[in-house]
Amino acid sequence: MLFRVCHNGLMTSNFRISKSDKPDGFLVPFGPLDPDTGWQLTIPKTFTRKVWYEHLGLDVKITCTFTGQKVEIRSLSVNSEDQEVTSRALTQLSLPEVIHEATLSAIPDSDKWDLSNKKKRLEFGLVDSKSLFVAQLYWLEHVSSGTPRAAIMEYLNAPRPTVNQWLREFKKFGYIPN
Repeated sequence: MLFRVCHNGLMTSNFRISKSDKPDGFLVPFGPLDPDTGWQLTIPKTFTRKVWYEHLGLDVKITCTFTGQKVEIRSLSVNSEDQEVTSRALTQLSLPEVIHEATLSAIPDSDKWDLSNKKKRLEFGLVDSKSLFVAQLYWLEHVSSGTPRAAIMEYLNAPRPTVNQWLREFKKFGYIPN
């Protein structure tokens, strides 16, 4: 899948993510189990992804580790077959977006929490302010260096003060990290 990253309306990076030859590590659960759906988020303890930046001619290999709270980079290699890797090219790697997308690619069934499935979930009443689905969405974004509050606001079309109230309640019961 091709990802396009824009900042202030300007295209900064295009990249493709694919699995590497190295198998993912063992799966570990994170976040709460949703009793309404029976869904539990899991993620490989370690995983490696290949990232191709065609417009830069760069091939990147990124190995990540799940710490129990976040996905962190363990190793990163950048290669170019036909030119030197310039500092300008390095600034265009959009690593936070790469980590986010690489993490989502490593989480089994991460599309269950994707915006494209929002309508179906809302029709079946699986998402509301008390749903642990919302806490799982928070965790999914938190772990992958995304934007949890913004993702919930977009998913539920809810204003920031409302989402802040829900998050305070989830924190009080230990469903999301502090």
